[in-house]
Amino acid sequence: MAQTLQPGTPLQGGKYVIKQVLGQGGFGITYLAEQVSLGRDVAIKEFFMRDNCLRDGQTSAMTVPTTGSAAQVAQFRKKFHKEARTLAGLDHPHIIGVIDVFEENKTVYYSMPYMPGGSLKALVEREGVLDMDSAMRYIRQISSALQYMHDKCHICHYDIKPDNILLDRNGNAVLIDFGISKNYDAQGNATSTTPIGLSQGFAPVEQYQGIEGYSPASDVYALGATLYYLLEGQRPPTAVSRVSGTRMDYPVPVPQPGRALIERAMTISIADRPSSVAMFLADPKAPLDEQTEPRPEMALLVDEETVPLQPVPEKTKPKGEKTKPAREKPKSAREKQVETVIDPKPKSNLKVMLLSACAGLVLIGGGYAIYHSSNNHPDEPVAAFETEATESPSTSELKVTSMHVESSNGSYTYTGEINEDNLPDGKGSAFFDNGDKCEGTFETGKISGDNIRYTYANGDTFVGSFKNDEPYEGRFTLAADGSYTRGLFSDINAGKTTWYDKNGNKL
Repeated sequence: MAQTLQPGTPLQGGKYVIKQVLGQGGFGITYLAEQVSLGRDVAIKEFFMRDNCLRDGQTSAMTVPTTGSAAQVAQFRKKFHKEARTLAGLDHPHIIGVIDVFEENKTVYYSMPYMPGGSLKALVEREGVLDMDSAMRYIRQISSALQYMHDKCHICHYDIKPDNILLDRNGNAVLIDFGISKNYDAQGNATSTTPIGLSQGFAPVEQYQGIEGYSPASDVYALGATLYYLLEGQRPPTAVSRVSGTRMDYPVPVPQPGRALIERAMTISIADRPSSVAMFLADPKAPLDEQTEPRPEMALLVDEETVPLQPVPEKTKPKGEKTKPAREKPKSAREKQVETVIDPKPKSNLKVMLLSACAGLVLIGGGYAIYHSSNNHPDEPVAAFETEATESPSTSELKVTSMHVESSNGSYTYTGEINEDNLPDGKGSAFFDNGDKCEGTFETGKISGDNIRYTYANGDTFVGSFKNDEPYEGRFTLAADGSYTRGLFSDINAGKTTWYDKNGNKL
């Protein structure tokens, strides 16, 4: 059964007619369509969770075949809709716009201007590395978009990369994919709940650790990494590997001002990095022109709330690892009560959490992220599951070690102490690309000990003790309404515990 709408399919009573599929990811399908009344091409994004949804071949309606997936689909559909509204509220020539948002076929769509030039990534793949002037033209245009977002809207994008920058019919750069962007209030506190994901090579180290406050400097890092890609034709090394000593190489010679601009923007420590796009461009070594005079340091302004989309990749496991199947937890009465809001199922095994059904990294988010692949450049396959474990110098208190695992489908990072067998052993943190985070103690590669905090991508938390990767005893709290239950995890898992509201009243 075809998952995509077929060419010739009308939408909105014939207002739009589907012409072809431009791309599909874990959370949606993007089409090239004709806006009939104006006789022009547009891009239309359809919310469609590839692993959770089916399509009725007769009506084209989206269906959710399992009740267990219904709550998750409803949750991310809501985020998809809010993201479209966020994009519709932005008004800048270098940020993708939204023409229309509508519901049809039991799902949500939004239409956008068609960008025929493809992505900057596709441009480099097709024509080779750019010269400094051409690269800086695009960087200045995206810098202008970011300054608008930071200054006027108080939004951080958190996924700047060549894939997410498209070229319009006039060759100007347009920023897309607001899937993991976040809104902040005047005090720098996040007002949206979408977990932070990351793109390897373009994400700063703080995104591996979880960003808690307003952070334009994170976008500055990614902007510098994007400039590196345009001039070198390859991704820069990951922030985690750079922490561990990997150096930035320049196989293609880069003028010294450009190299200085890249390395200043990609400073590992956020405290030493330019804290705004204006400061990034104000570097005296940067080749600025009269049209891009840097503005003063941005003010902190509050804007409306937005909750962008967080996609989920396919399952994967490392070579040679036997992964136990994820257990389905019977729903308690309380979970059934809130299942239309979230998916509260806790994970019970670290290997499953790391490598199986809950793995998640941004795939499409902003709806247009797959659109730029209209040139049909498939993701390059990875021959084998690659791991990288590197160690930084010890300190008197804690030996900081990072172990990075990367594959074509997702990755995760452990930061903390290891034993002589290079297994997590001692205090540490595990950061998963789906937004999950575990902080506490590890014993010979397994989560074990007391006072461990596991935070799920949807905000749910389990705080308590683990034994051999298994949650043992503690408190499980739902982010949706602050309600919680506590006790032995085996009882929580079986729905045998009492639920309380956030004020401690029994439910």
